Amino acid sequence: MKKNKVRLITGAGSGIGLEIAKAALSAGNRVVAMGRRMTSLTY
Repeated sequence: MKKNKVRLITGAGSGIGLEIAKAALSAGNRVVAMGRRMTSLTY
């Protein structure tokens, strides 16, 4: 993934979406995470 980008990730509360969000964060991207439950989006 390219750095210094803003990534919009849906389904980021669990599964593949969560892993993509974590990878984007660790790569230095800004992440906007969306999911069905707010409690699962706090990481």
